[in-house]
Amino acid sequence: MDVRRRRVLVAGEDLLQTLAEVSIAFTGFSGVVGVFGGGSELSDAERVLRVRMMIVASLAAFFGSLLPLVLGQFEFANALLWPLCCVAFAGFFIVNSLGVYRRTGALASVGKYSRPWFAPIIYGVNALIAFSLILATLMLVSGHSVYIAAIVWQLVLASLQFLLLVTQTKSRAAG
Repeated sequence: MDVRRRRVLVAGEDLLQTLAEVSIAFTGFSGVVGVFGGGSELSDAERVLRVRMMIVASLAAFFGSLLPLVLGQFEFANALLWPLCCVAFAGFFIVNSLGVYRRTGALASVGKYSRPWFAPIIYGVNALIAFSLILATLMLVSGHSVYIAAIVWQLVLASLQFLLLVTQTKSRAAG
């Protein structure tokens, strides 16, 4: 008897794989920026925080991209694939957002960090995505679309942290 395990395709599998590749490249690049510096106009605490936020956002996108692909291999999870992914990512999103808000607030209170003018917009988008992930967990909105948007948002945040590091660096010629 030839019993072959059938391969279950996950909706948007190619897109998830591409996002995983892009996010792991960002993670590696974040490590390079962390080692070789950047943001020389920043306090050490702020530079370390920005590099950390860049790495966490990149790794979140990476693991978030892989989660549906891994869960899709278990037949028991197929019916609840997107709600399971959404609840896991919502939990991460909420905990990480509150942690970043708390840490930046603590550094700002001692004068070692200044929140960018667009920080309230980022906090608002984070809240909207977390709320949307919760709605997708309850199957009130499309889990696939919200989940992909959350992963892309993590890559946007990683890119933003990189840009903030690069633009807040003194010219070596001026030094």
